[in-house]
Amino acid sequence: MKEFLNLILAGATPIEMATYILFAYFGLVANLYVDIKKRKPKSPNSPYHFSWVYWWADNRNRLLVSVALIPLFVVICNAGGFILTFLGLPDVMNIAVAFGIGMAGDGFTIILKIKGKIKGCKI
Repeated sequence: MKEFLNLILAGATPIEMATYILFAYFGLVANLYVDIKKRKPKSPNSPYHFSWVYWWADNRNRLLVSVALIPLFVVICNAGGFILTFLGLPDVMNIAVAFGIGMAGDGFTIILKIKGKIKGCKI
């Protein structure tokens, strides 16, 4: 069982992986904050005054996809040091890289939302 866990976590300890995933979720929250700040109140697809109810209805599926994909992205980037090297990052997973994964992972779901691949989302 220990060997299986070692393979799943790509050599990281469970505490390290939990820390990376936590910081990736911090990146997700930061990206959501930036997304909320970028909204245009005069857009026909957005209410003039910010509404959490509208935001949740419009972004629920995107957020659920992000929450589900972030642990996968963290494990893949931890396992594939060549991916980080290709992106010009150090071949070591750290909390800064995990934070970036959270921001980029949500950016990936924004692209899916724009292309209409996530049902129930409009942009």
